[in-house]
Order: sequence, then C-alpha cells, then structure tokens
Amino acid sequence: MAKKNKASLEDMRQEATRRQDNLASDIDELLDRVNPKNAASRWVNETVSSVKGLFRR
Repeated sequence: MAKKNKASLEDMRQEATRRQDNLASDIDELLDRVNPKNAASRWVNETVSSVKGLFRR
C-alpha cells in the first residue's frame, strides 16, 4: 500500500507542476495580449537564455 500511496503522491506532484506551468503560460499570454511589448522582450530574453544554454554544454 505504501508504494501505491507514494506513486499517487508523485502523480499528484506532477499534475500540480503541469497545472502551474499551464497557469504561468496563460498569464504570459494574457499579458502579451494586453501589452505586446512585453511579448517581444520576453521572447528576446528566452532566445538569449536558450542560446547561452547551448554554448554551456
């Protein structure tokens, strides 16, 4: 029973993380619609961090 409970807790943790990611994505989209300048600066920041991540490996 302990294994089933632990697996269930892990499933719940993954579901909570997925929901947080979805909520953050929805908030980002809403902000982008309100102020498109935010979207452009966020995309630039994400691109820069992605490129830096490629060179760190």
